[in-house]
Amino acid sequence: MTKINFGSGPYPMSGWINVDIDSAGRPDVVADLGRPLPFAAGVADFIHTEDFIAQLDPTRCCTSCASAGGS
Repeated sequence: MTKINFGSGPYPMSGWINVDIDSAGRPDVVADLGRPLPFAAGVADFIHTEDFIAQLDPTRCCTSCASAGGS
């Protein structure tokens, strides 16, 4: 099961792939979420985000890596 936490900042979630643009928060993946994501299509079973999503188009961001039936 693949769980991705977008915009983790300094609060990574245990058991999730934590993704953030700022390496200071020590994410598992450093990536600009406004650009193409470094994940294969359909890989994520769960996607979590709190603050950053208001700054992006969630349809483009989340549907590109969410698995069919993922949440």
